[in-house]
Amino acid sequence: ALGIAATDRIVVYDSQGLFSAARVWWTFRLMGAEDVRVLDGGLPKWRAEGRPLASGPAEPPTPALFTPGRRHG
Repeated sequence: ALGIAATDRIVVYDSQGLFSAARVWWTFRLMGAEDVRVLDGGLPKWRAEGRPLASGPAEPPTPALFTPGRRHG
């Protein structure tokens, strides 16, 4: 329902810089997502570099299929 497929490039970040993003990365990888990245420096670095941000309600995503399956190896 969130519009995330196991084949998507998934970028995770948090507002502390690297507090919980690593755990989210690990969970996605464990559940079968192949291309998961942690945003270097998180949201604080993104803001400090003056990169674009969006605010307000998000557009509803197009649902995608993510069938979790434990990775081996």
